[in-house]
Amino acid sequence: MFRIMNWIGIVNQLSVTRANQLLEAGPIPFPQFKMLLHFHNQDYKRHTVTEVAAAFQQPQPGTTKTIQKLERKGYLESTEHPDDGRARLFSITPDGRKAITESRQLLNPLLQELFEEWQPDDLDRFFTMLDQLKRGLDENRK
Repeated sequence: MFRIMNWIGIVNQLSVTRANQLLEAGPIPFPQFKMLLHFHNQDYKRHTVTEVAAAFQQPQPGTTKTIQKLERKGYLESTEHPDDGRARLFSITPDGRKAITESRQLLNPLLQELFEEWQPDDLDRFFTMLDQLKRGLDENRK
């Protein structure tokens, strides 16, 4: 089990390094891409900084800085929180969706290369197992 988690860590390091390199040519660097993708994947919901920080398990000041950068670029928009005058609610904009699409297109050649020899059934099984691991970690946050 330790070896599995170690390999996941290595895969993460290698993939993040490569994604950073590929996204240099795009509208947003990898840390902003990850956060904007969170908003994109939950397009139906508006988020506070506190909620995003909790989702990423990151300190709130760093999350605030990344959200501010995305808002300045026009990829996120904010509105007043109806129940808390100190908080703002953030959501993705059409330009934010476009930035995600452009960034994903930059990452697609790498993904195609990495998985070109994988069979669809293998990809499905692998995703199922990864999803189970992700859900287990997500449900047992500390």
